[in-house]
Amino acid sequence: MPEETSPQIADVPWRFAASAQESERKRIARDLHDVLGQNVVAMLLGLNRIRSLVAGNEPALASIRELELIATEMSDRVHYLTLELRPSSLDELGLVPSIEAFVEHWTQRFAIAADFHSTVGEPLKLDKLVQSMVYRIAQEALTNVAKHSKATHVDVIIEMHEGEFVLLVEDNGVGFDVESVMSDLDPEKRLGILGMTERANMAGGFLKLDSEKSEGTTVILRIPKRTHE
Repeated sequence: MPEETSPQIADVPWRFAASAQESERKRIARDLHDVLGQNVVAMLLGLNRIRSLVAGNEPALASIRELELIATEMSDRVHYLTLELRPSSLDELGLVPSIEAFVEHWTQRFAIAADFHSTVGEPLKLDKLVQSMVYRIAQEALTNVAKHSKATHVDVIIEMHEGEFVLLVEDNGVGFDVESVMSDLDPEKRLGILGMTERANMAGGFLKLDSEKSEGTTVILRIPKRTHE
């Protein structure tokens, strides 16, 4: 795949469409958190009250414990979905803490060790919409790791290099032949890569993949200084 594409942030029509999409994601995430999240909490509280009513009834208590496990798993899933859709921290705390939080929840969900490193402070001099694209790229890179890499460890690194914003997602998995995958006629096999590349272009940046079979994969996103000065 080409290493670099035009570093110009996309035009107004794209920004309008992307902004609308992010707003809708934010709305759905809020609904998930406020409605489903609160309902799960209410369910757990209700089960706790029922527990006191069936004290000594071991079959009933066993059923309550099973339902509590299901409700707790549902709560964790709702929380992870809100992070995937649009975490409130992206607006409240910024890009770096949001990606760090996602990495933490990702490693818990998929049981793959991950280390997060950042030398970048907040606030970042990145357009809010560009920050959303960076967050999506980090998500997609980690999703690909979980689905395809068979990795046991991932490093997620954010840094500034001579004014250029850099995101790296590096795994120790099985790797793949980048050129072969990108030339495959089946688009399903490269949707994740295409999505990351498109978002990188929209953000005025470059996306590069370094991978070889049995050598792991590194996703590198670079956003030049001139796009966020």
